[in-house]
Amino acid sequence: MPYASGFYYAVSEAPDALRLPVILLHGAGSDHLCWPPELRRLPGHRVLALDLPGHGRSKGITFHSVEKYALWVVEFMNVVGVYRAILVGHSLGGAVALTAALHFPERVAAIGMVSSGARLLVPQPLLSALSDPKQISRALMFLEAHLFAKSARRELITKVMNGLQQVKPEVLLSDWQAAADFDLSDELNSIEQPVWVATGTADRITPPALAYYLQKHLRHITLQIIPNAGHMVLLEQPDVLAKNLLAFLNTLQFRLGNFL
Repeated sequence: MPYASGFYYAVSEAPDALRLPVILLHGAGSDHLCWPPELRRLPGHRVLALDLPGHGRSKGITFHSVEKYALWVVEFMNVVGVYRAILVGHSLGGAVALTAALHFPERVAAIGMVSSGARLLVPQPLLSALSDPKQISRALMFLEAHLFAKSARRELITKVMNGLQQVKPEVLLSDWQAAADFDLSDELNSIEQPVWVATGTADRITPPALAYYLQKHLRHITLQIIPNAGHMVLLEQPDVLAKNLLAFLNTLQFRLGNFL
């Protein structure tokens, strides 16, 4: 897997990939492996899945603001020689994608937001538990109770929670605090790019109401509400999500040659 100037990422490039690259941005306390193969290997597309700074194998420290993460993503694009891309993010990653599109519109051709919104409803009990080293187990229990739909497979839940247990508490706190402070609700009219939004009906962190708010205030939006899926819809129903994302990407008319 490529590693460049402190940036660690996985790349999948289809032999016939002619369109703008897709950059996947993970959520709080996660890394590029949160994206299942169905989403990291999209037919006809070059897909780069990042580890944000201080996550996975990327160097650096975590940030306390979505804006700094967005700037870091643009710096990554500079390092790997990508001028313009489609950013697709899960949860906090969706907030980063939206922020990058707002501040760097010439670099972001389109946006994908999975279980995300113009703001993120981070429960105060979660932040309080993450702020106290003695309550980390309580924070993890809270996450387990809120990240998944009731129909989610037990082995999936166990795998995700085992991964979160390995994450440094300060990384989880930094990410979730950045998510809690994020709010672009009053700036959506400045977003000109096409936006694809996918959320589960059983999402308790970013409920469908946040997706409907995006639908009301964005000019060019494709909304997918996925039944019986929670905040981790990308792992609970990867086939459905990949099919919907690919359909959205195939509607875009952007080509690399147009932006060289």
